[in-house]
Amino acid sequence: MRNLFILPFVCIAITASAQKKIDYTHYDKLIEVEGTDYVYATTEHIISKGGGSGSTGSLMFINTHTGETNPVDFPLGSDISSVHQLKYDSLHINKMLVIARTVDLNDKSGINYNDPSQVIIVSADGKQKTVLTADGFFTRYWNVYPKYGTIVIIGYYDSNENGRLDRTDKSEVMVYDLKNMKILSKT
Repeated sequence: MRNLFILPFVCIAITASAQKKIDYTHYDKLIEVEGTDYVYATTEHIISKGGGSGSTGSLMFINTHTGETNPVDFPLGSDISSVHQLKYDSLHINKMLVIARTVDLNDKSGINYNDPSQVIIVSADGKQKTVLTADGFFTRYWNVYPKYGTIVIIGYYDSNENGRLDRTDKSEVMVYDLKNMKILSKT
């Protein structure tokens, strides 16, 4: 009889602990944003609720003079592969170039290596974010030209949605003006 009395309480305790929400953030090393009062850190935000869980990469910009923080968030499951500072004083350009996977094209398995990398420009203080490439565009190569303040991006759209580059896919070359954040050409 005593065991039957204890059993419901044990079940309630196990059920309550299984619903525990986990929500925490890890920060990577601080990196100075040259020519500004800011540093940035890449972050990984871990979320677990009941049966679902996930993580996402993001950036945190911190003003070293005032302590102001500016998070740059990306969708759940995003993966930041690289961050580069684009600082060209003669052209008055000081921005961050972020290469990241932020889109789950098939909406089935989450963001992974089969999804396209996007080219994203973030202001040096983290307050503005501009995605240069479309969700379905697979970036193959990019190059920045400091003399002109432009970035050239080449890649393709997987028109037949088979997950690989082949003859039926539409290749594209894009040239962006980094100062005015406008597209100069698309072919």
